[in-house]
Amino acid sequence: MKLKHLSLANFRLTEQASYAFDAKLTAITGANGKGKTNLIDAIHYLCLARSYFHPHDERLMRFGASFLSVEGQFDRSGHAFRVHGAWRPGEKGFRCDGKAYDRLSDHVGRFPAVMIAPVDINLIHEGGEQRRRLMDLTLAQEDPKYLEELSRYNRLLRQKQAVLRGWQTTGMGDEDLLRVLSEQMQPLNLSLFNRRSKWTQEMATLLIDHYQHISGGREVPSLVYKSGWPFIAESGVAGDRDELMNKAKEPLPMERMLHQEKNSGRCLWGIHRDDLQFLLDGHSLRPHASQGQQKSFVISLKLAQAELIRQASGTQPLLLLDDVFEKLDEQRVAALLERVSHEPYHQVFITHTEEDRVRALLGNKADVDYIKL
Repeated sequence: MKLKHLSLANFRLTEQASYAFDAKLTAITGANGKGKTNLIDAIHYLCLARSYFHPHDERLMRFGASFLSVEGQFDRSGHAFRVHGAWRPGEKGFRCDGKAYDRLSDHVGRFPAVMIAPVDINLIHEGGEQRRRLMDLTLAQEDPKYLEELSRYNRLLRQKQAVLRGWQTTGMGDEDLLRVLSEQMQPLNLSLFNRRSKWTQEMATLLIDHYQHISGGREVPSLVYKSGWPFIAESGVAGDRDELMNKAKEPLPMERMLHQEKNSGRCLWGIHRDDLQFLLDGHSLRPHASQGQQKSFVISLKLAQAELIRQASGTQPLLLLDDVFEKLDEQRVAALLERVSHEPYHQVFITHTEEDRVRALLGNKADVDYIKL
């Protein structure tokens, strides 16, 4: 899959602009504040109907404008697809070849993309929400059913949390509703747990290959999946579905869970509390690894993400590399560029402040275009 053309209107700092892309690698260069990240984020928005950096679309609209718009043409296996996305206060919509999607989620996964950016270091240093988002962004692009089940789970979770907050405030509430919501969440807990568990095992294998290529084989990375759903074996393997569902519905465990949740006013159990542990040579990454090791780990994780999406969907994601050379030594930068140049990525976008450095790093590679902002 390739993005052949992109048009923007009122997207972040850009009032209006159009770009044509043809090469396998596109290097976007320019001083800070010139719009490099704007451009690469617009590509992400076109592919996934959301910004990589801002959760709220109103922050993407240029100051003083009344709407924003992104439009692009993709080529996939010789077939052209035109995608248009627009947002204005109170209204957001995406179309493919002139036909509007019934739900924005129907667009996710059709034109996959993976972003690698400096903010990804938060995967290591911030809370579990960041790492769950990594799992969800990958699995949603692999399997539409996963996104449907996750959306249903989150709706039930919001309802349950509202009941628990009321209980915490008034000391009373609808216990039957609380129990029904909990029971409806259990099969979704199991299904989503199984998908995340399998994803972790697949990611761990790919992570080793990418990390050792970038780092020169110096250390061995690993992933450990920590589930917030209590009805699983210690090994982290869900096991028999019927057995686990019966265990989840047993009166005593359910009563204990509901009692603790009513006292705390929060939903304490479930896949919304899942987390990933990052290790290097068996040691926790955050306190023990250098900045270069941490950056190499995160980049390798995202390359593994792109590979899993390709394996599951049959479509090679666009690879968006925003200022990835920061805190990497020349050897690791060269290894990264070698990998993205020679692996089966159909299209890669790279941003950097210095065009001369990018040209020196890419050498005489023929299939490269440069856009200077």
